[in-house]
Amino acid sequence: METQNATAAINAEDINLESMIPPAFFEQEYVSRTIDGVLDMDIIDNARRLLKNVLIEGPTGSAKTSLVYAAAARAGLPVVNIACNGASDPKQFIGGWAPQPDGTFDFMIGDLVKAVIGGGIIYLDEVNMCPPKIAVYLHSLLDRRRSISIPEAAGSSVPTEIIAHPDCQIVGSMNPNYHGTRPLNQAFRNRFNFKIRFPYSEEVEEKLVQSKALLSFANTLRLRQEVGDLSTPISTSALMDFEEIAQDEGLGYEFAITNFINSFSDDEVPVITELFRLEKDNIGHDLFVDYVSESQTDSGTDNPQNEEPL
Repeated sequence: METQNATAAINAEDINLESMIPPAFFEQEYVSRTIDGVLDMDIIDNARRLLKNVLIEGPTGSAKTSLVYAAAARAGLPVVNIACNGASDPKQFIGGWAPQPDGTFDFMIGDLVKAVIGGGIIYLDEVNMCPPKIAVYLHSLLDRRRSISIPEAAGSSVPTEIIAHPDCQIVGSMNPNYHGTRPLNQAFRNRFNFKIRFPYSEEVEEKLVQSKALLSFANTLRLRQEVGDLSTPISTSALMDFEEIAQDEGLGYEFAITNFINSFSDDEVPVITELFRLEKDNIGHDLFVDYVSESQTDSGTDNPQNEEPL
């Protein structure tokens, strides 16, 4: 089997992934956290320097993907996002045979192979859902060989085995509590040298979420989730979305509340509705300078028409 770094065998335009380099705002808007004294983006950078793979494990909406894109933006590297689900077709990112202008056929490489050749972060989203038809291409990339085998490219201008560029990095993310996932095979898990636990961060949320009452409410819901009263996750991104919608002139607070409640399952809606009713005024006062509670409105406290004449 022919093994080589395929840069010389493939035209530069065939490995151009500049359009997949995240814009600078991914780094600028990302709020980093430290893990045992090391900045999260520095962990990604150092893992790449050491030619190590990274596994980020945490609940939905805890900024796993944001971390990857922020680190890539800072490093100026493209991100090839691989959705690890049964619907993904390996040809979408490995490539396949295609007709050429001269009437012949050749193997045209996909984005994953381009990142292997030219450098970039190969992001395995929800890696614990990865089907065998995708995993088979990853095994040799994830071990000491750091190469990818493409037997279907035999007879083409593309080598059947390609050694990874030093800036090619594999980063996987997983949510162990996500419906439809399964525990990651231990042998496959061990191929990730760096393993990062990425729970919701109070430090990060305090910088991203304006309302202290909303954060307290979210923590209350998460505690009820831990004891099994609720199953729907309360993500950082959901809290940010709530505030953005609530403060939007075209949508407003009442719609934001309804939209938030609708993210829960039918059997959870009555509980969330009652809990939100108890915190509604506290959150409203945090978000709006001129917020008037329903009790004030009903009693006419802030209604000049109900004032006694002088």
